[in-house]
Amino acid sequence: LMRPEVLLASVLWEDIDSITKAKNMLNQFLFYNGSAIPPNLREVVYTGSILSGEYIFWQHCWERFVTLQRNSDSYVERMQLLRALGRTKDAWLQNRLLSHVTMLPTAEVVQVLQAIAGTPTGGAMACRFLQAKWFELESRMGQGTLAFAKVISAITQYGATKFDYDELKSLVHRFGRGPGLGVLNMTLSSVASNVEWVARSQPSLYKWVESNLHSH
Repeated sequence: LMRPEVLLASVLWEDIDSITKAKNMLNQFLFYNGSAIPPNLREVVYTGSILSGEYIFWQHCWERFVTLQRNSDSYVERMQLLRALGRTKDAWLQNRLLSHVTMLPTAEVVQVLQAIAGTPTGGAMACRFLQAKWFELESRMGQGTLAFAKVISAITQYGATKFDYDELKSLVHRFGRGPGLGVLNMTLSSVASNVEWVARSQPSLYKWVESNLHSH
């Protein structure tokens, strides 16, 4: 039962062997009449293929997602595809994905933004997107709603600096009152814990890295 989770973790850690195997599975399926991807390995294969950096795999996953939008029974795979698409390290592709976000259902918006915000290049990009599209998203989802709060939380939950905390605090103030405020307060508390942990741990981690670097 744990195998797909372990494999997904290994591709997210960018293990070369895992990414190569994932890419080869999708490559065989697409171009050499290979076996269909088992449902429990789809996210592993999609994510690993996209993290290989080859554009053709990102484009296939996007086209697959567009095709499945017309299929009401494909919810799980659509979510897997969106998470994989957002995890690309290519900022241009992340921007391309963001350009489609406001046309997606709320649940899918959250998946995309969470995936992009969780990448090294995507956090600031997702925050800029939120600032630029605030009124459009608020108008569509409703002021103070749980849906809008989930979108904001998806983007800001990875914050770990004082700047991240202050920015989220200003967004919570801008959000105002409503059913979604509890979600944002929980996210604010989580980011505050991240900031505290980094401040407490950074000196010892820095010393450990320095001592290990000089010992080799």
